[in-house]
Amino acid sequence: MSDLEIEFRRGGAVQFTSEWSPLILDSKARSVLAERSVGQGTLIVGSRGLFGQKPDASDPINDHWVGQMLVDRAARKAIDPGIRHRVTWAEDSKHAGPLKIEFHDGTEQFADEIVEVYHEVRPHLLAITGVEPSPGMIQRLLILPTGGGGFSSGVCIAIGAWWGGFPDKRYPMVELISHEAGHSWVLPYPEPVWNEPIATWLGIQVGRRMGMPEAEATLQRQLRKGRKLDPDFSTLNPMAEDAKRDLVWAKSYYVFESLENKYGPGAMAKYFQKKREVLGPGRDGYTMDDCVAVWSLAVNEDLFPWFRSMAFDVDRARTDLPRP
Repeated sequence: MSDLEIEFRRGGAVQFTSEWSPLILDSKARSVLAERSVGQGTLIVGSRGLFGQKPDASDPINDHWVGQMLVDRAARKAIDPGIRHRVTWAEDSKHAGPLKIEFHDGTEQFADEIVEVYHEVRPHLLAITGVEPSPGMIQRLLILPTGGGGFSSGVCIAIGAWWGGFPDKRYPMVELISHEAGHSWVLPYPEPVWNEPIATWLGIQVGRRMGMPEAEATLQRQLRKGRKLDPDFSTLNPMAEDAKRDLVWAKSYYVFESLENKYGPGAMAKYFQKKREVLGPGRDGYTMDDCVAVWSLAVNEDLFPWFRSMAFDVDRARTDLPRP
């Protein structure tokens, strides 16, 4: 693979044993991609820096050769299309109160500490949102054998076992668990535009309440990035298809912070409570116009002019929700 043009972004090298065959070395001759045979197939392990930085994979660097590499390896193994894919579930589980904890043999050592963080985080999320998670949500906590983040299906939240250097570093795990759990609070109607930013903002708020200085630093760092694009947050529409990630996240944080400062503390709790109150079952979606209408009801003031002053494309006429 020496003739390929390869990008590498902020990833660590990997220490491999002798049964691994290195595929890519960094400038210091350390392995960042290697393969080995496993059963009748091939296992490839690589540094995160080869595959972009964004969690949603919207910056697929090296895709011009990664895809073909995987196709070539897969072609070495005969695949019977008549055999269904075999799903591999977590090997072990136990209960912590009503929460089912699922983990693999290799992640059991992290399970208890991650559950402990979840139990620390949950009361803060209740206080910040003013409501319980949506009914039926957060029944399972899956410990993933990775440091690469997590995901949420609503019912299940999955957490990377050594995310952010856990357990030596605690704040990244507090933020991650708050983020993934937060997705269960916004359901059954995910937030428009800022469904991901609001989840991380909840994590930042939890970190603040727990006295973690990294929380404030995380917030301010994102606001600085956003102001490089839109200095006073009044010009660029975060709802535009080409809106930069840093703009969307920073302007979202700015909105939440501004509303908390003017109508709080506790403005976010008023919003979550009002959202549960006015959105009935079976509603056909939840738009940004609906969201601003709910915020207006929550603080008893028409916020459409304020949102438009920050270049949000919102219109009172496009929502059927009542006025304050």
